[in-house]
Amino acid sequence: MKVAIDLLNLDENSGGFNTYARELIKGFYEIDNENEYLLFINSIIKDVPFIEKENFKVSRVKTPSPRFIRYWEQFYFSNPLSLKGIDIFHNPFSAPLVFAHSKMIVTLHDISPILYPEKHTFYSRAYWNFIWNFGLRRVDAIITDSVSSKNDIIDHFGVKEDKVFVIPLSCNQKFSEELSQDFVSSILNKYKINKPYILFVGTIEPRKNIQTLLKAFNLLMGTEYRNHSLVIVGRKGWLYEEIFKMVKDLQIEESVIFTGQVAEDDLPAIYQGASIFVYPSLYEGFGLPPLEAMCSGIPVIVSNTSSLLEVVGDAAITVDPLDVESIVRSIVKVLSDFQLRKNLVQKGKFRCSQFTLEKMVSSTLDVYRTVSTKK
Repeated sequence: MKVAIDLLNLDENSGGFNTYARELIKGFYEIDNENEYLLFINSIIKDVPFIEKENFKVSRVKTPSPRFIRYWEQFYFSNPLSLKGIDIFHNPFSAPLVFAHSKMIVTLHDISPILYPEKHTFYSRAYWNFIWNFGLRRVDAIITDSVSSKNDIIDHFGVKEDKVFVIPLSCNQKFSEELSQDFVSSILNKYKINKPYILFVGTIEPRKNIQTLLKAFNLLMGTEYRNHSLVIVGRKGWLYEEIFKMVKDLQIEESVIFTGQVAEDDLPAIYQGASIFVYPSLYEGFGLPPLEAMCSGIPVIVSNTSSLLEVVGDAAITVDPLDVESIVRSIVKVLSDFQLRKNLVQKGKFRCSQFTLEKMVSSTLDVYRTVSTKK
């Protein structure tokens, strides 16, 4: 079986789509010696993953500015010659081809532009509405990260249930490795984190509900835990200015640390150094950061929405993401109860062990086989 994987949108940042794509390729590289893989990679990225293997080939494609790649790839792959001899084409970045010339699989992580249009730009909404409404008609299979996302996809696009396959994401093993206290301290010093802290990891944008977290943290400053900082790790997304403005308006600048995008090798230490991880996102197709936090051995608080309950099971405290006081009460409860923290950490570690790379990759290969045998 010859499989083409569209990695034209892969860049060197961390984040959900990039992490998934890299882990998937890593898994194929480690597990599969039988099938042939052709990886389409843009001309900008320097870090080309896993290519020194006989059944892996890379096609370097000269691409425009990253902001235009999503549009441009539709025209590039509309040429039948670009996928000549390919049995299956897989896009792991949620974007099916409108003009397909092979059997096609797309990993559709979530449909937040449809469900929460006010949390996305006009151009983002227009692009995804067009691509999904036309492209999903042509795909042979849709892979998604959770049952919640599967139900959303079926409800909003009317695709057949047997066309959608749920394959949960995996967590990189580096988050489960226990780091020395000296190393953790050195990383925290690098980002000027010098107090106990509450951690959030994710893109700084409205959908992540960071403003509600800031309100909760502001109330926490009136409790015995006022010595804690709030550390927010992630790149700036759409409408990030409102979040920075709220920090200033609440006068909590000295207690809130925005690290920006951190080096991938630094992230495990930042997780392991935290007192607690809080993730009040309004909607997630999966929610990789809470899984990374559980693997890192810290207690987790998440929203009781969308797919997050599927990820954490009974291994986290769940809250209404719009109930500020409930979030504060949960933070105080976890910080003040040693036994609760210990139980959450133990359950989180076990929960983490259920989401392995081998499961994700073998399930994906099963989908490839199913599609390849379709008439």
